[in-house]
Formats: sequence, structure tokens, C-alpha cells
Amino acid sequence: EHDYTRMTRLELAFGGFLDGNGSLRSIKRKMLPCSSKNCYVDQKYYDLVKRFTFVRSIKNRIFRESKQHTHGFARVYPRLVGDYFGAMYKHFQELSEILPSGAKCAYVVGDQSSFFGVRIFTARILAKLLTETGLPFKVSRIITLRKRSSTSRGRIRRIPERLLQFERI
Repeated sequence: EHDYTRMTRLELAFGGFLDGNGSLRSIKRKMLPCSSKNCYVDQKYYDLVKRFTFVRSIKNRIFRESKQHTHGFARVYPRLVGDYFGAMYKHFQELSEILPSGAKCAYVVGDQSSFFGVRIFTARILAKLLTETGLPFKVSRIITLRKRSSTSRGRIRRIPERLLQFERI
């Protein structure tokens, strides 16, 4: 649940990429859906990964939890999680087409528990997308970089931020 365009607005403006609010909206629609503020109904990224039980199960768990809530974002969270992993899968597919064999990558990703306290082990799920879906990658390692404090359902949790290292085979 992080809107990256909030951090990059000045960079986009000073870089000459914005010519008004319309261009910011256009850029937000092209970014990975990682916030309820850039999760759009017409995006169908989840369709790319719904056949994988490890993605479908986490989305369904959040969906079950969302039925107990009435605020507007509750309905968006399951779609957001599904679309995030679908967009990452699409990204990995595109990455596999341009990276040469042996290329190494490292992504910093945080686990999540802000959607009704449901724990999402982001690096583990991304590692499965890389290795269990037919993509030409192998995961080298996942290491914990630090633990962030997170409040969820009235309690403080230490949520890991991890480095996911992989290479194109």
C-alpha cells in the first residue's frame, strides 16, 4: 500500500515528464499497482497469475477478510494484491526477453500485513513466480535486510524487508 508517485512527483516535474495532472495520471496507470490509489478496475494483471495457487490463495484470504469491512478500500485490497503479483509476473516475463543469460538482478521488497493483518511474504511469492512458472530464472538467495515496524489490528509487528537475488538462466 505504497503510492510511489507521491515520492517521484518533483522528479517527474523537474525532469520535464509532466505537463499537467493528466500526464501524472497517465504515468500512474503505467506503474505497478502497489497502492489503492493506482489500482484500476480495467487492469487485468491478476488474470496472468490466477492459475497459480500461491497467488490465488493469498488474494482469496484477503477477499474473505474484506467481507467483514465496510470502508471503500476494503473491496480494493484483494484486487490490488492480485494485480500487484500479476504485474510483477508480467514484468518478469518482459525482463526475461531482454536480459542475457547469466544476468543478475536484486530487488528490495517488503513483506506486508496491512491488508486486514494478512501476512504476505512478498519475496517468497516473487521467488515462486520466478522459478515455478516456467520463466528462465533461478533465485540465488533471499536475505533479510532490516525489519520495519508495522501496526496492524492494533498491534506492532516487525515486518521484514528482504533482498531477492536472482539470475537469468
